[in-house]
Amino acid sequence: MVKHFLSLFAPGVIVSVLVLPLHGATDSSPSSYPAPAYIQIFPNQDNVRFVGSVTCQSSMCHGGASPSRDQFTIWSREDFHSRSCATLVTARSTRIAEALGITSATDSARCTSCHAPFSALPAGHLATTVNATEGVSCEACHNGAEAWLRGHTRPDWSYANRVHAGLRDLRSAYVRAETCVSCHQVIDPALLKAGHPELVFELDGQTASEPRHWTEKDAWFGPKAWLVGQAVALREISEQLRETFGPDMQAQEKALVWLLEQVPGVDATNVSADRLAATSAWSNQVAQTISGQDWSSAKSSDALAALAATSTSFTDDSVPLAERELRAERLVLGLDRLFKSLHKEPSSPGQAELSALFDAVQDPAQFNPKTFSSLLQKFDDVVTPKK
Repeated sequence: MVKHFLSLFAPGVIVSVLVLPLHGATDSSPSSYPAPAYIQIFPNQDNVRFVGSVTCQSSMCHGGASPSRDQFTIWSREDFHSRSCATLVTARSTRIAEALGITSATDSARCTSCHAPFSALPAGHLATTVNATEGVSCEACHNGAEAWLRGHTRPDWSYANRVHAGLRDLRSAYVRAETCVSCHQVIDPALLKAGHPELVFELDGQTASEPRHWTEKDAWFGPKAWLVGQAVALREISEQLRETFGPDMQAQEKALVWLLEQVPGVDATNVSADRLAATSAWSNQVAQTISGQDWSSAKSSDALAALAATSTSFTDDSVPLAERELRAERLVLGLDRLFKSLHKEPSSPGQAELSALFDAVQDPAQFNPKTFSSLLQKFDDVVTPKK
């Protein structure tokens, strides 16, 4: 499992305007990369222009030291996204490029679309202040700033005004998941074969590890983001399966369907893991529905209890071992986010049992479903009040 959990720190954020290589494009034809269907949620992309992080770094703006002005400072000094382009010149990237027959990872759209997204934009979308090597920077998440840069500090502009002007609505869990998912979940099987780390998308945990350069407005945004992110990840896997079949990918899809079905409030009546189009549409609807709802302590408690009570699922030999292992991976990530939303102290009862569950899924080759089931039952006994 190490290859999966370490990938939580793999840099890269999808930028919907960039038209990324989601499904099967060739390195020699970056203009043929199909745009994700959800590009429609940003309807005015043809007019977007990017001005670069240099426009954000003034100490009077986001490059200062105070908590209200340190966003650029945190990103540039601590966030791995600021070093995503530099990743392309490492020895590992060189080996991956050689295996793919690519001259240089820094010049290939198969690599730069996530690691240096400005490289994929036509010149007409870029101001002269843009530096393509700045990696996954401010506008990769917040959208091209030319139209809203001057106005976004006006006291008479509401948040809705800023979004209307083109600022991406990252207070929406659905929009935030859309902004991140493809570079953190969907990856060409050829890249995996060449040595690229396998990716597992988990929006809340990955967001928390950046570290954050903002304060969440909603105290319960985290667990909602976890669930929305899992639904969006399922949609992306389902879409990729429609074009590129792989046994592991199919097992990932089934594991995510299983996970979502366990969560109270998720309607699973219209999904079939054997019908990819239905699964894709269903998971997208789940993501949108949950994103639009308020989350609460009670929802976290109910979801945690439901997921913790699934120990018998892992001793069901009718389910292939590989799928049970992938269920366990996704389950542990979910338990972690739900548990931590309810228990802020590191020494809270259940933390030791949760750590044991993490240890049990570190290496897929060593996964023991009976051991995992037993550990999950112990966790359930500690964290779920018994009547």
